[in-house]
Amino acid sequence: MDLLSGLSEQQRAAVTATEGYVRLTAGAGSGKTRTLAHRYAYLSEYMGISPAHILCVTFTNKAAAEMRKRIRRLTGDSGTGMVSTFHGFCHRVLKEDIHVLGYPTTFLVMDKEDQKRTAHTVMERLGLKLQNKRVKQILDEIISPRKGDSLSYVGLFANTDGRALEESAVNAACEEDAIFYHYLYEQRKSFALDFDDLIYFVLYIFQLRPDIQKKWQERLEYIMVDEFQDVDDSEYSLVMRLAGKHRNLFIVGDPDQTIYSWRGSKVEYIVNFDKQFPTCQSLLLTANYRSTPNIVNATNSLISKNTFRIDKTLTSQRSGGAQVVYNHARGDEDEICWIADRIEQHLREGAPLSSIAVLYRAHHMTRLLEEELIKRSIPHRVYGNIAFYEREEVKDMLCYLRMLTAGDDIAFARVANKPRRRFGKSKMEQLAQYAEEHGLTLFAAAKQCLAQDSPITSGSRIGEFIELIDRVREESENRSICDCMEELMTASGYETMLRVNGDQDRLDNLAE
Repeated sequence: MDLLSGLSEQQRAAVTATEGYVRLTAGAGSGKTRTLAHRYAYLSEYMGISPAHILCVTFTNKAAAEMRKRIRRLTGDSGTGMVSTFHGFCHRVLKEDIHVLGYPTTFLVMDKEDQKRTAHTVMERLGLKLQNKRVKQILDEIISPRKGDSLSYVGLFANTDGRALEESAVNAACEEDAIFYHYLYEQRKSFALDFDDLIYFVLYIFQLRPDIQKKWQERLEYIMVDEFQDVDDSEYSLVMRLAGKHRNLFIVGDPDQTIYSWRGSKVEYIVNFDKQFPTCQSLLLTANYRSTPNIVNATNSLISKNTFRIDKTLTSQRSGGAQVVYNHARGDEDEICWIADRIEQHLREGAPLSSIAVLYRAHHMTRLLEEELIKRSIPHRVYGNIAFYEREEVKDMLCYLRMLTAGDDIAFARVANKPRRRFGKSKMEQLAQYAEEHGLTLFAAAKQCLAQDSPITSGSRIGEFIELIDRVREESENRSICDCMEELMTASGYETMLRVNGDQDRLDNLAE
C-alpha cells in the first residue's frame, strides 16, 4: 500500500481502477505520468501481474524513458516489461513475427534521412527533377497517404524475391504509381521499413494470421495508453485488437491538449470512449501542480469556450504568481521589440538570464529575435536545432555500423565514399545499374566488380572500404559495439577527416 501513499484521492482512484475499460481525463500538470507509473507498479507489485503481461504505450521515446525510470524507482526492479512508443512496440512484434512475410528479423528501420535518400533514388531512376521540395512532396503527398489508405501494399512485400513490386513499378499506369511502387521496391531490396510500415505491417500480420493476433492478445492482460487524444485510425485499431481478449484497457489523455489533428489523430476516440464502451469508468485528474492560479484561471477561461471536449475545471495547488500578460503586436518587428523590452526590464530588476525563456512555434521565427538580441548585446542561446540522431556525423557512423548488420544500399550509398575514396556519383550510378541488372545489393555488386577487375571499381579505393567492413563484421561477434565503432572511425579515416577539418563538435557528438 506504500504505492498509494502520497497520491491524491483522484490519483488513487485511477491507480486502483484496474479492471475493464477506464478513461482518465488528465488536465495539464495534474500528475498524469506519476499516476501511470504508480498504476503500473500497483499491477505488478500488489496484484502480482508479470511485467511481461503489461503494455504501457506512450507517444515519445523521452516519455517512455521517463516512465521506465519512475517504475524502476517504485519497484526496485530493472525489468519494466513493455513500456514503449507505438512504433517501439510494433518493432518488438515484428522482431518476433515478421518472418511470416518472408522478411528477416534483421530488417532495417528507416529514418527521415533514409526516406529522403530513397525518394532521391526513385526520382533519379524516373528522370524527375531533383529538388528538396519535390522529395518532401513525394514522401508527404504520395508515399505516406497511399500506405495509410490500404494495408494491401504490405502483401507486395511478402513476395520473397520482390518480383511483384518490380512488376508493379515497371507496369505503373501513371507517374504517381511509378513513384510509389519504385519506392516500395527500393525498400524491399534493403529489407527496410519506415515508421508508417511498423504499425501497418503489424496490422496486416494480425489480419493475415489470427493465431498471431491471438498470441499477443493473450499475452497482454493489461494495456495502458498515454496521450489517447492524439491516436490516429491505425493506432486505435491496433489498441482495440490487442485489448480484444482481456478487455483491460486504461486510456489517458486530454481533448484540450490535442495537437496532431494535422497528421490524422482523432480526438473523438477519447471524447466518445464512454459511448463506444458504456461500461467504462470515466475518471478525472483536475488538480494542477505545475502552474500558479493566474495561469490556471486564464487557461480555464479560454478552454471553456471549446465545444468538443470533456468538461473539467483545473484548480491550481500553488499560490501567488504574476499576472498573465498579453500583447497584440501590429507586426513582427513590434512583437520582437516588445519581447526584447520585457527581457531588458527583467534584467534591470535583477533576474538572471537563465530564468528567461522565449518559446516559439517554428525555427525560422528566431531570426528577427536573434538579430534584436545581438543589437542590444543580450547574451542568448537557441535550443532545438538538429535532432541528435539526424546530425550528419552521427548518421554517418550509424550507417557504418549498419554495414556490419544489414549492409543495406542506403547505408552503402551514404558512406562508401566518405571519406573520399575516388568513388563518386558517376561510379555509384554505374554500380547501381550493375547491381540492378544482377539482382545484387550495392555492397555485393562492388565485391563482384572488384573480383572481375571491372572499370566500375578500378581507379578507386572502394576495395579498402569493403575489406574494412568484412574484417570488422567478422570480428564483431567477439567485440563490443563501442569497439567496432572506434575501429570503423579510425581505420576508415573518418576520424582523421574530422580532425583535419577542425570539427571538434562533431567528434564530441560521436564520443557522446
